[in-house]
Amino acid sequence: MSRLRILTALVASLFATTVSAQECNRAPRDANFENAPVTIYLSPDQVTEVAFPEATLEGANPEKPDNLVFNRTTIPSKLSFSTTSNIYHGLLTVHGTSGRTYLLKFLARQGCADSFVKLMRPVERANTVGKTRASTGSGGIKKGLIDYLIDHPKAEDLPVYYEQRDFTGPRPQRMVFEQGSVKAYMHQQFIGERYIGTILEVENTGRSAIRVDIQNINYSDPTIIQTFGRVREITMNPFDFTLGPSPEYVSDLYSSTSRGYIYIVSQKSQNDG
Repeated sequence: MSRLRILTALVASLFATTVSAQECNRAPRDANFENAPVTIYLSPDQVTEVAFPEATLEGANPEKPDNLVFNRTTIPSKLSFSTTSNIYHGLLTVHGTSGRTYLLKFLARQGCADSFVKLMRPVERANTVGKTRASTGSGGIKKGLIDYLIDHPKAEDLPVYYEQRDFTGPRPQRMVFEQGSVKAYMHQQFIGERYIGTILEVENTGRSAIRVDIQNINYSDPTIIQTFGRVREITMNPFDFTLGPSPEYVSDLYSSTSRGYIYIVSQKSQNDG
């Protein structure tokens, strides 16, 4: 199976909960908390537990306390949540004893709440320590490959030993996925000794806004690991993961963009050359 087909499967999973929401999966899941709020699905009459990578928690501050139910559990680093409203949405800020702050974004999903979500620290940063041409930003902070992708790097800005591939052919030839009104196109790849950075351009051509739920991807799928490598980091711009309607369907007052980029860092499998 080619890497492009695996990439197609990966992109397809990004839009699964947005385009076809008929299936309900309440299996426990892990979620990284870097770059954006972590989406947690709640439902009346169902309990959702969230575990934090902390010894204990100092406190929590809900943006909308009405209709939100949350309690401490017997485990100091775990909270349980529910809601009394089928349309609840809001943010919750949680402070850990380590000094870290976590932001949860609650969305009501009637009858299909998350059962258990374990927050994870970002997996090993895909950087090349001591082997970069521009390994630090203006503030002296070492940059990982995901940071370079977000900056849409030029060849001279890349870590040493990375090969840059630009996809500039006709759009139909670069399309890796189409589902409903959403299309995804290969934009750039950066291939190193251990890591691959991929930038996908995504576009919504429909009348309605679509949220891309990047946290519900099954990164542990054996086929993806075998052929594409282990996905280490993934994020998106816009950073609220929402693609607005196509411009011809909205007024000038609508601020959300219909186009964006998905950034993926994966670690090569042992069989990758």
